[in-house]
Amino acid sequence: MPEMGYDASLTPTDYQTAAPAALGNFIAQGLIDFGLRDGSNEQEDYANLHYQPTNPPLILHLPGNPDIVNYNRWQPLTFLRFIGQAGNFLGTTPEFLGPEWGEVPAFSLGDAHRTTYEREGYQYQIYHDPGAPPFLDTTAMGGLSEEYKWGFALVSAV
Repeated sequence: MPEMGYDASLTPTDYQTAAPAALGNFIAQGLIDFGLRDGSNEQEDYANLHYQPTNPPLILHLPGNPDIVNYNRWQPLTFLRFIGQAGNFLGTTPEFLGPEWGEVPAFSLGDAHRTTYEREGYQYQIYHDPGAPPFLDTTAMGGLSEEYKWGFALVSAV
């Protein structure tokens, strides 16, 4: 701000009686306040409030997956070290990112674009829901449905 000739020490938000900068401060404070109550949980570093994984973490440096509970639900992965996209060490077992972001009001999407689901007493929103992926069908011959095998093969091919 000082490089552009503005006084960064001006902090009033009463734009009716203070300097013109107060209007900008008023608008900025409104956006900050909205962001603190928009459902993203910014105050707690965007931590999940309701979602808990069904499956225990898969420990990647050990063979097998003996503790999995539900093959059709997400499973956390435990690394020896997990480095995030910014190059920071983030522990060993990263959290599921974004399972509750449907609670944040979407820009230019309305109720017609949203589907509400409930799981374990928690209602969650999905915008432009593409539907469920193919699930592992343990009743099918060989334990795999054709749709599941096709999707699995696509993941391994990429």
